[in-house]
Amino acid sequence: MKSHSDKSHPPANIGDNVMIPIPDVDKSKVDLRNIIGVVIDITDEGLYKVGTKHGILQTLYCRTQFDVSAQRFITENDVNMESEISLRTAATKHSIGSGQGFLKCSCTTSCKTNRCLCKKKNVLCNSKCHSSLSCNNK
Repeated sequence: MKSHSDKSHPPANIGDNVMIPIPDVDKSKVDLRNIIGVVIDITDEGLYKVGTKHGILQTLYCRTQFDVSAQRFITENDVNMESEISLRTAATKHSIGSGQGFLKCSCTTSCKTNRCLCKKKNVLCNSKCHSSLSCNNK
């Protein structure tokens, strides 16, 4: 089984761009499926340290946990070497939304006070918030 795995997943080199899948619980439906990073180090055990534009990922990855990209999107110089971040934090920073999902309130009033979750976070209410009730935060 190990030889079959080695054939289907050849080793990556330092400087290769890789795509690491983001688990569904760490992203919203509209976010990207993968984080693009670059291999910055390989340990003696064959584990890979991956860096992104926002920092170095804390987890070491084995070769079966990512795919090597044929194109170069970032280089080792683009990696923020000062900070170590988790995959969830990297997914949130690459997100076009608020990270793990959409913000919505379930107000029964007209969203005038800071009891409304959307108003408290300075976000406008959307169609997911409350059904056909009147709203002052649109």
